[in-house]
Amino acid sequence: MATPFPQFSKKWYFFGLPSVRPTENTYESFDYEALPPLNTEKLDGSLQWLQAIATSPQRRYLNLPPEMAAWQKGRKKSKELPQSFLEKWSKKWSTIEQQASMRKLVLPSSFITAMQHPEWLNVIDSPTDCFFELDENGFIDLKDREGECLLHFYSDSQYCLLWYLHFDSFGKHRVVVSKNSWFQHLHTHTFLPHPEVDVDEDIEKMISEIEAGSHTFLCECAPDFESFLYRVWIEGDIYYAMSKLYKGQELTPEQKEYLHFYEE
Repeated sequence: MATPFPQFSKKWYFFGLPSVRPTENTYESFDYEALPPLNTEKLDGSLQWLQAIATSPQRRYLNLPPEMAAWQKGRKKSKELPQSFLEKWSKKWSTIEQQASMRKLVLPSSFITAMQHPEWLNVIDSPTDCFFELDENGFIDLKDREGECLLHFYSDSQYCLLWYLHFDSFGKHRVVVSKNSWFQHLHTHTFLPHPEVDVDEDIEKMISEIEAGSHTFLCECAPDFESFLYRVWIEGDIYYAMSKLYKGQELTPEQKEYLHFYEE
């Protein structure tokens, strides 16, 4: 019998929530089992909940103070994405579908729906300016875990954290997060580490981490794509609502129920 690969630790690397889950740093890790439970009945793979948000006439718009508005001036706040963006997105998505077919991988239905509707993803606000992207390099094979691979789809604005779909040797997926930006660079030669990184010490440490095995720098942060997407959306919305950065909007009953978990 083959020796099983080391398991990924289950951590939610994310920002804090005002007053209920404070943090000292931009991102901190939280035990996944200690997070509020999600309404699994709502998460049926269709993403109807996200479509409803994206098409609602009461869709929220950020009411940022001048200093934050200047910092996040590159954010996409309109409902309409530029045609040039949509064309590039469609081309990259087509490439990923072809690669998945060649690998005989079945992409999760919620992921397919999301990638086919980037305008829906555009309504998910991120306090740390994270964004969805399709990596034209496609799938990354994990050299220390035969038959397993990653697909990058979500990034921190400075690539402090990168999120991937992880497929095991049976094709089952989960979402994992990497704190090791050098890992992406070594595999695709596309992204360089943050300019403030000390080349002699920090990069050497990251490369040593990679050589020790992917379980040392990848953490499982969601059992499936839709669970990840929903938690990213609701926590981002809660953060902005509690910070009074949404114009004329308060916490919804759904968000209050999510926060009630921390009051028990």
